[in-house]
Amino acid sequence: MRASDDDLDGDGVRSRGVDRRTLIKGAAVAGVAAWTAPMIVDSLSSPAAAVSCGGGVVSTPRPVTYTANSTFISDGSTVTVDVYGAGGGAGRISGGAAGPGGGGGGFTRRVFNNLVSCTSYTVTVGTGGAAFNTATFTGTGTAGGSSSFVGTVTITANGGGGGNGSANTGGAGGTGVGGTNSTGGNGAAGGASNGGGGGGGAGTAGAGGNASGAVGGTAGGGLAGAGGAGGTTGIGVVGTVAGGGGGARGITGATNAAGADGRVVIT
Repeated sequence: MRASDDDLDGDGVRSRGVDRRTLIKGAAVAGVAAWTAPMIVDSLSSPAAAVSCGGGVVSTPRPVTYTANSTFISDGSTVTVDVYGAGGGAGRISGGAAGPGGGGGGFTRRVFNNLVSCTSYTVTVGTGGAAFNTATFTGTGTAGGSSSFVGTVTITANGGGGGNGSANTGGAGGTGVGGTNSTGGNGAAGGASNGGGGGGGAGTAGAGGNASGAVGGTAGGGLAGAGGAGGTTGIGVVGTVAGGGGGARGITGATNAAGADGRVVIT
């Protein structure tokens, strides 16, 4: 059989090995096999996902609710911070008389659009005020602790005041400072037989309600809590988280109630 021209080299000698046409075809196939579509790494993860700050430190995912003192590590995004003050504790009148309720915590909201990425900001959460419960003595409940966020501006929600047994006046509602502020409700004075209710905590919808007689004040929206009820023939009721004032005991009750803790919420 006569060899084709493709099987001969330039000197008319039969090629040994792979001919030129086969080499060209092989190279084309190899090129296709070697090319692979580039891998696309998804960088559009959840906007609230943590950002790596190096050294094993990451930003704080949002939304986040703080129930105790801590820090917030920013990812550089705009955030809304809601700060709720704690409720005040009820006061006591000696001799078995009904005492006054504590005031509700204040509230502050602020939008921060200039926090620095991977920077830590201090968060403080107020503790509910203790009731005055020393037997045979007249006294004032402890004021609720203030909650705050230290950003480029410090915002604070002050705690409600403690019920004042000496004057038989309910604790004043706490105020807010540094943003859009609302005031907590006032506690009520002790009645002829009923302890005074605690003031309601202020919140996202506005001021907390004032207590009326033994009825605790209403909550102001968001995480705000209602004031605790005053005792009729028993103990006062602890204020509701966040920021409700404590209710006072009734005339035959043994125990006044504490205010509720505050909260800090960042979204």
